Amino acid sequence: MDDSSSRTPARQELDLDGPGMTPPSGVIPNFEDLVTGNNVALPVVTCCIVLVSIFSLVRFYTKSLNLKQTHIGDWQNGINLSYRLAATPVSSTH
Repeated sequence: MDDSSSRTPARQELDLDGPGMTPPSGVIPNFEDLVTGNNVALPVVTCCIVLVSIFSLVRFYTKSLNLKQTHIGDWQNGINLSYRLAATPVSSTH
């Protein structure tokens, strides 16, 4: 590995501000209009959150009202679900 202080200031500027490598042939980099996939990820994550919430509530309802036997794990599941829903950002995939 060569010493960066031995390079000329113009070469240092080019190395630090230039691209890491050239893109493969046929690929045109587009940093202005990035394709992130949020239009697919947001409905999928929303659907999963709704399904998990419904199934968790049905499970808790069944164990507490129908079977009349709840354990500490059932309460922990509810607390963990609410914490995960509050602490998980859904704004971006990357």
